[in-house]
Amino acid sequence: MFEPIMIGPVKVPNKLYQPPHCTGYAETIKNAFFRAEKAKGGFGLIIQEWTAVHPSSDYYPGRSGRIWDIPRDLPGHKH
Repeated sequence: MFEPIMIGPVKVPNKLYQPPHCTGYAETIKNAFFRAEKAKGGFGLIIQEWTAVHPSSDYYPGRSGRIWDIPRDLPGHKH
């Protein structure tokens, strides 16, 4: 469980992972802090929740992350 594992070309430091799930934090900085806390806790792989990648993405009715307007969206993904 605590040994590294290869997933395709990526070496993950252990087999602990956070599966994707909806936090409701959407594109807010809370999302970045949430993932950072998981990483500090030792998770080797953190899978991002549903994220819109284009303005035409269907993300109604809930709030979700988005990453298609970089100047607006990037701060919500950085920590």
